[in-house]
Amino acid sequence: LMLSIIFFLVSIFIIKSLTYPSMERLIAFSDDVTKGRIDASYTPGRIIELNRLGQAIEIMVASLKQANMEIKKEIEERKRTEDILITKDIHLKTLIHTIPDLIWMKDEKGRYLFCNSKFERFFGAAEKDILGKTDYDFVDAKLADFFREQDKLAIETGKPRINEEEVIYADDGHKEVLETIKTPIYGTDGELIGVLGIARDI
Repeated sequence: LMLSIIFFLVSIFIIKSLTYPSMERLIAFSDDVTKGRIDASYTPGRIIELNRLGQAIEIMVASLKQANMEIKKEIEERKRTEDILITKDIHLKTLIHTIPDLIWMKDEKGRYLFCNSKFERFFGAAEKDILGKTDYDFVDAKLADFFREQDKLAIETGKPRINEEEVIYADDGHKEVLETIKTPIYGTDGELIGVLGIARDI
């Protein structure tokens, strides 16, 4: 009986001495991975099964590392694209605001979506105070009715519409006779966005 107990204890000691270091390595490696240390590597031990498990985790980490690099690259590419779009948007807005003609856009209900500096002079208001409002908020009802009628005709025909109109600028009271072109604008889905207007003093 004593011999059996000694043999059992020795067996436990041998098994522990063989498996514990391998288990310790695997646990340490797993801990590194869970903490996001994707550069961590597994050091093989004496237990083949544990080595296979460690290698499988290494393969998984390598895949995650590759995916992480691809995501980082995609984020950088999107950032570059956003920067380009922001720059182009700034250039476009600068161009629109420096053109000496009146430029504006309304939605299908006649609410202003944007306008340039020359148009601000016509209404005597800043763009931020014009957006979302209609002609009825800035000019007399007769002229506003005329503007609205021309907008609707452009929408109904689906083509640019040219007309002449005499207006008085709210900023200094001077008059101009304008040749106005109103063009319906559609999105990529074919849905109407609104009416783009360009007017020039003739």
